[in-house]
Amino acid sequence: MIRSFEKVNPSAGLSARVPIFAVSASLVERNREKYIEAGFDGWVLKPIDFKRLQLLLVGILQQDARNQAVYKEGKWERGGWFTTGQPGVFESNTEPGASSPVALSPTTKVKS
Repeated sequence: MIRSFEKVNPSAGLSARVPIFAVSASLVERNREKYIEAGFDGWVLKPIDFKRLQLLLVGILQQDARNQAVYKEGKWERGGWFTTGQPGVFESNTEPGASSPVALSPTTKVKS
């Protein structure tokens, strides 16, 4: 919804694309492209490493911090940014998909 809003309302006072992080214990590296296509800029696995999270948040404004936390194959458990650069507002697919980009476990309860 945020990516759709950014496309439809380019003059809504946002100076840039709003960073969105996927946060879950069940994110898997092989689905990385799905998360990117869904509009996520990065990911954080639970339990959250708050020192790493701080580095990710600093990466919103500081390129050096973002470069330190960019995706590296085999280091998925650390969490990070998917790319070193900030994608443009119009680069995300905002069409609703047939399935969730994050697989829910059978014990996950979803509020309706």
